[in-house]
Amino acid sequence: MKLRQLSDHVFYLEDQPNIGIVREGGSVILIDTGAGSGTAARILKILDREGLYPLAVLNTHSHADHCGGNRFIRERTGALVYAPRTEASIIQSPYLEPFYLFSGAHPIEELQADMAEASEVDYVIADDEISLTVDSLPLNIVRLPGHSPNQIGIEVDGILFSADAIFSPELLDYYRIPFHADMARQKETLRRLARAPYPVYVPAHSPPGRDLAAAARANLDVIEGVEQFLLKTLLRRKTTEEIMKELCLQYRIQINRVHNSYLMYTVTHAFLGSLKEQGAIEVEVKDNLPCWGKTTLPGDRR
Repeated sequence: MKLRQLSDHVFYLEDQPNIGIVREGGSVILIDTGAGSGTAARILKILDREGLYPLAVLNTHSHADHCGGNRFIRERTGALVYAPRTEASIIQSPYLEPFYLFSGAHPIEELQADMAEASEVDYVIADDEISLTVDSLPLNIVRLPGHSPNQIGIEVDGILFSADAIFSPELLDYYRIPFHADMARQKETLRRLARAPYPVYVPAHSPPGRDLAAAARANLDVIEGVEQFLLKTLLRRKTTEEIMKELCLQYRIQINRVHNSYLMYTVTHAFLGSLKEQGAIEVEVKDNLPCWGKTTLPGDRR
């Protein structure tokens, strides 16, 4: 974990994910806290070495690798935790994440294993807030929903901490189909980022970049490519499981963990939900199972 400087006031700790730091004198605001107490302890050790003290934590979203260190840092420093609506609920009750991954039933052990420790949220960022001032430090809120329901980014000095809205070409190649919970909102986010003026952006899982428009378009291309494949394969109605299997075959995805299988199942539903929202496909029950297919127009024959 290395401390990198981006401007007079903006730094980041190079890690998985990157941890944003906004500095004013000896005080800092952290943007996310990493996957757990081990990461949080390393963050505090580096800050102490630099003579810095955390006043607050701003969580971009509620996934465990972004808020898992909250509790440790909050208990040891008294730093206040800020998070957007919806994301705050999951940060405070991490059980909700495996609960929704398991279709609203009590989640199996394999899904609970990766939960973050519960953390109190001291300030819930409202949907209409576009900026925050924390102990005289001004921060701009950038709405980035899609990867998670109400993800945000933080902009300071023209530098955007873009959370998981953008994946690098290397990660796009590695994951094939990145995780997003709401594909329609993710596409809207990427289209906005493709027009955004930020000269530097810091994605959560890659080094900082300067061509945000190109990165956004590359991510959008992957999503639209999957959508086109689904429209071709859904000329015949299929179950979600059949569709997920075809996606894995087409994109050479090999799943070896139960947890990852449920993530892929969620991604599959995100694509299907988005295409249905666009009116491109429809769902009906056949043999007691929901089946998806291209929308039937008047006069079409199935």
